[in-house]
Order: sequence, then structure tokens, then C-alpha cells
Amino acid sequence: MIWICALNALRAKLLFVRELEYARELSGSPRFNIDRGESMHKRFASHTAVALSLGLAATPAAATIIKFDAPNATETYAGSININDVIAGAFYDTSGSHGFVRTPDGTITAYDPPGSVLTDTGAINDDGTIVGTWLDNSYAQHGYLRAADGSYRSFDAPDAEGTFGNALNNRGVVR
Repeated sequence: MIWICALNALRAKLLFVRELEYARELSGSPRFNIDRGESMHKRFASHTAVALSLGLAATPAAATIIKFDAPNATETYAGSININDVIAGAFYDTSGSHGFVRTPDGTITAYDPPGSVLTDTGAINDDGTIVGTWLDNSYAQHGYLRAADGSYRSFDAPDAEGTFGNALNNRGVVR
């Protein structure tokens, strides 16, 4: 099941970078550095390849594939799953990209950090905290943490043109 999520996460990152390119064209913003996004994408692709090979070698015999879509979604991507089988991902609808959380009983909760015009999900840890990236209305990239209770904390790397929240461990360390 890990390899399926890794493939979906890679597809989501590819679409997110493509969406960022489109946003840059619309805004004409010089702060919007797609080269940084492309290098992030290349780093992510190499990490995904490792996860893919490890996932294929360690795929349990009783793995279950569950198909689902976020409500009103045109595309849905499961990006990360935690030990409690809670899935975090992103989906597109007619208004753009949003994050979601899917609980084991099938309940899907869509979300966007306050002020977001485009949301991407990086990972979920075992206590249900999600890390990801959001764009504001000037297309500046910010990182976010979404707690299991739905509260948010936004963060920006000092002196950076944009911040991407890609990974989170169970101690709360963001990468």
C-alpha cells in the first residue's frame, strides 16, 4: 500500500508544480521561483523512488486497495497515511487545490489554511498532524501545520522566497 501512496504523492507533486507554473504566469510575480519548485520536485521524486522500492519489497500479503474521491473533486491524490490508517492528501475541484483528511471509517474532511488560494499536503504523522504548503493571494508559498483538531499554524523559512512543508515525523520535526 505504501507504493500506491508514493505514486499518488508523486502525481500530486507534479500537478502542484504545474499549478505553481500556471499561477506564476497569471501573477507575473518575480518572487515566484518555479526553479525552486522544480528542484523540490526532483528531490521528492528521488525520495519517492526509494519509498517505491522499499514498499514493493515490503508489501504485506493482505494489503487492501481502497478507491475514493473527495467530494466534488475532479482529481484526488492520497499523499500520506499514518499508523492509524488516516490518509492525508490533496484534491482539485473547480475552485482549485485543497487538502483533505480521510479517516478509516471513510469520512473525508476538506480543508484550506486561512488565506489559501491553493493548498498541498506533504505528510501526516501518527497523532494526525499534517504538514503542507499553501499559497496566498499574491502566490507566495508558505508552510503549514494542521493539528488533528483542525487548528493551523503557518510558518516561513527565514529569508526564503517560499516555504514547502514536505515531511513531518512523530516528534513534530518538519522537513
